[in-house]
Amino acid sequence: MLVFDELRTTSLVGTLTLIEILDGTTLITSFTLPPGTTSYTSPTYTWTTATLGSHTLTVKATNSQGTTRSLPTNVQVFVPPTLTFTTSGNFFFTPATIALTSVVTPVPATSIWRVEFFAHNGVTNTKINSDAFAPYGFSWINVAAGNYVLTAVVSDTQGLFITSAPVSVTVVNNVSIQIAAPLNGSNVSGDTVLVTGTAITPSNSA
Repeated sequence: MLVFDELRTTSLVGTLTLIEILDGTTLITSFTLPPGTTSYTSPTYTWTTATLGSHTLTVKATNSQGTTRSLPTNVQVFVPPTLTFTTSGNFFFTPATIALTSVVTPVPATSIWRVEFFAHNGVTNTKINSDAFAPYGFSWINVAAGNYVLTAVVSDTQGLFITSAPVSVTVVNNVSIQIAAPLNGSNVSGDTVLVTGTAITPSNSA
């Protein structure tokens, strides 16, 4: 997909009648202009059928005196590698260990350069690992409590890259339980033992 943004054309002599965008000699699209037009700025046009490889793009303007063509612009169309990114879950207790896994597929005639993993805590986006060899994944250990948005970014030897869909994970403090009575090693009489203590749970839990 290529985007042509605001093609500006002015006729110093005569009036403009037609604007054409070409790939070599192949017409991509054209704009027929109303009578009396001497200056024209096109709307944004998205070329969705561009094929892989090299393209030489020009704009051809026709007025009542003849035609003229812009200088050529050479572009290359590539396809980035594919990427699937998953985590071992979405909810964890501290100190959390989160397994991050990515499945990447390079396009023909290229290879994967590296896969980078990022964690956004709502303030900063931090790179937490970079992997240049398959399988592209790792275990993120000792993760502190918080809410994180995790992504993976894969780049190939063409210099193309793609970012995965984000995965949200939540890490909360683990439940803490302490027994206050009976004391460790104490003796009790009877067959009923009263146990008391405290339990600390994460916020908004019971």
